[in-house]
Amino acid sequence: MWRAAGRLAGPGAAVAVIGSLALTALTTAPAVAAAEEPAPVSAAPAVPAALLRRLEAVKAGSRDCPDGLARELEVITALGVSPASTLVEDGAGSIDSSRTSPIDQTTLLRRLLQEPWGQALRQGLPVMGVDGTEAQNQVGRPAAGRIRLKDGSRVMGSASGQVSIPAKTQVGYIEAASGRRLVYALYLNNVPTSPATLLNSFETADRDLAAIAAAFQQAL
Repeated sequence: MWRAAGRLAGPGAAVAVIGSLALTALTTAPAVAAAEEPAPVSAAPAVPAALLRRLEAVKAGSRDCPDGLARELEVITALGVSPASTLVEDGAGSIDSSRTSPIDQTTLLRRLLQEPWGQALRQGLPVMGVDGTEAQNQVGRPAAGRIRLKDGSRVMGSASGQVSIPAKTQVGYIEAASGRRLVYALYLNNVPTSPATLLNSFETADRDLAAIAAAFQQAL
C-alpha cells in the first residue's frame, strides 16, 4: 500500500541550497505541504520537447506551437497540476521563466499511474544504479535498482565569464526498503560555481541528490 509522506526543505549538506522537496504516498493526500514557492525547471532535451509540443498542436487542430503548449497545460491541469504554481513556457524547461513546484510534480506522478499508460511510463524511466544518466550513482548499494526517475539539469553562463547551476532535479518513484512505494521530487537550485569548478560542482550535486533519494529509499 502507498502510505508514506514527508517533506524536507533547507540547506543542502554538501553543495548549495535544496530549494524544495516533496515526498508523498500514492494513495493518500500528502501529509504535509511542499514549499509554496515554485522553482526553476531543469531542462529536458530540446528536440523531443519541441516535437512533442508540435504534435500536441496538430492533435488540437493547429500548426502553431503555442497551441501545443496550451494543450500541454490543459492535460497536466486535468492530472492535478496547479496552473498557479506551474508555468509552461517552452515544454523543455530551458526558459528561465518556466516554473513548477515539487507538490505539482508528485501529484502528477501519482495521477499518471491511474492512466491506462501510466505503468508503461513508469517502467520506461531510467533506474538509479542501473541505466540512464543515473547509472553510476548508488551502484552496488541497497538503493540501486529501486528508484526510477527523470533527472534534469540547467547550467548557465554569462558574458562576464561567470557560471552557475540554476537547477538540478530529480522526480520519480521509489520502492522503499520497508515495502512502501513512494513518489518524490527533489530540487536543487542556484548552485554557485565557476568555470574552473563547474564539472566538480555538477558531479557533486548529482551525487548528493542521488544520495538523498537513496536515504529515503532506505529509511522510509
